[in-house]
Amino acid sequence: MFSTGILSMYAAINASIIQGSVLGPSSYIVVACDRHPKMQEYKLLKFADDTHLLVGSMHIHTVADEIEDITQWTITNNLSLNPHRTRDLLILRKPRLILLING
Repeated sequence: MFSTGILSMYAAINASIIQGSVLGPSSYIVVACDRHPKMQEYKLLKFADDTHLLVGSMHIHTVADEIEDITQWTITNNLSLNPHRTRDLLILRKPRLILLING
């Protein structure tokens, strides 16, 4: 019994990790520890309840397969991707200017 004597209602939880809870980030780390990218050239950075996928420009054509694999992993682990917080960022280098001088 609590100090107020009032019990709250029970609620069903149908997710692996409860967002906004104190245990959420720790639970995510435990669940995500087995998550690795399909391609060795990709890097997955995980912090608290966020994951960042880094893909080099040489492999950009395979990102859709990796996103599909991540989506299936979330379904298997009773998680979901938040499309409002899912972003992509493309970083390009400036092309180098090469001068050829004949003479």
